[in-house]
Amino acid sequence: MFSKLLFGSALVNATMAASTQDWKSRAVYQVLTDRFAKSNGENDGACTDLSNYCGGSWNGIANHLDYIQGMGFDAIWISPVVDNYGNGYHGYWAANWEKTNDHFGSD
Repeated sequence: MFSKLLFGSALVNATMAASTQDWKSRAVYQVLTDRFAKSNGENDGACTDLSNYCGGSWNGIANHLDYIQGMGFDAIWISPVVDNYGNGYHGYWAANWEKTNDHFGSD
């Protein structure tokens, strides 16, 4: 996990230093956090209630950065991270802009 965090940190540092021109040449993979991957790699089948959370997490994304990079992407765009109302698995029902969505992991 440390190597993935190190890779993630390097990715963040590279993106923070990127210019507008750099961003124009990047391949960005958009991720809906809740639907992408669970933290523990568990795959217990399809999500049966698409109107509710399905268990995807930020650690699930971190565990698959090699996969995303292997497809040729060099940046990711994740769904909104703030706390949401009810079944706001997509991130667009913001309830508290000061808190991250605990369904996806801890801050």
